[in-house]
Amino acid sequence: MDSRTALERLDAVRPGSDDLALPEMAGVSDLLASDVGLAAEHRRRQSWERSVAVSMHDVPVPPGLKERLLAKLADSATVVEVAPTPRRHTRRRALGMLSGLAASVVAAGVYWFVVSNTVDPVTVAELKDAAAALASGEVQPEAFKGDFAPVLPSSGNWWRLRARPPVVGLLPSDNGHRAAAWQFSFVGRAGRLQGVLVAIPAESVASPPAGKFAYAGGNAVAWTEGDFVYVCRVEGSIHELLRQLDEAPLA
Repeated sequence: MDSRTALERLDAVRPGSDDLALPEMAGVSDLLASDVGLAAEHRRRQSWERSVAVSMHDVPVPPGLKERLLAKLADSATVVEVAPTPRRHTRRRALGMLSGLAASVVAAGVYWFVVSNTVDPVTVAELKDAAAALASGEVQPEAFKGDFAPVLPSSGNWWRLRARPPVVGLLPSDNGHRAAAWQFSFVGRAGRLQGVLVAIPAESVASPPAGKFAYAGGNAVAWTEGDFVYVCRVEGSIHELLRQLDEAPLA
């Protein structure tokens, strides 16, 4: 037993009593006999309790004080309605239910947003078909409205293409056009070359082409450059177009 525990038990000892002789105080008595500091603190506390007891007994109680106090309280007593205190566990339960409902609504909203904004990736073949539809007039050109800024390829001399402004949009979706396109008319050594150059973010394309120029079939080529996938479809010789633009020949 340590001194703190002993002091806690000694607080129950009444001044001038034989409480220390009780069986449950045996350990405390032994420690009190061997610990000088503990004994001094116990004597100080006992002395303070005696002085308080003496002071209380020395104060005379005026006759009739009890009756006067009770009468005064009866005259000034008022009925106070105390509103019932809300049960805390009920409030916590309600908050828990609201939190759970809010979490469910948020989760449903996130799921709807993800599902509604998830679009299947575009294939290179689909881009080629979209370019062909624009070149043939099957699809009427409309101003591009998308969430990216289309740029011409930086390799070669694609800037020499006389594109018809403005840039047009292809593959419309709920969030605007998924691809941008330039219609061009180019006069080369072998005559006039007309066609469509399509640009789309590479992240929107399924299996972006890895090579510089990979055949997309027929008179079209596709390649990845930077963050974009490009598909070029030409009415004429694609080999002649690339040669005129100082691009590497097709493999």
